[in-house]
Amino acid sequence: MEKIKIDDVKFSEDFYPRANFDNVAVNSYRLNIDKLPPIKVTKEEHYLIDGYHRLLAHKLEGLTEIKADFLDIPKD
Repeated sequence: MEKIKIDDVKFSEDFYPRANFDNVAVNSYRLNIDKLPPIKVTKEEHYLIDGYHRLLAHKLEGLTEIKADFLDIPKD
């Protein structure tokens, strides 16, 4: 686990088809921001694979970095 700048995380519906969000979940995550598991992003291009709500919570809290696990997934 490492940290990544939030602005470096890319969102693509190809990797993450669930573009809708649950406001209740995001607000709950905001209250527990330090206890959240890392998001998952691709190793090379930093596309979000898992953690959309956690990413939104960090953005709304004004944070600039988030914990992340980098997965070696080819772009294809």
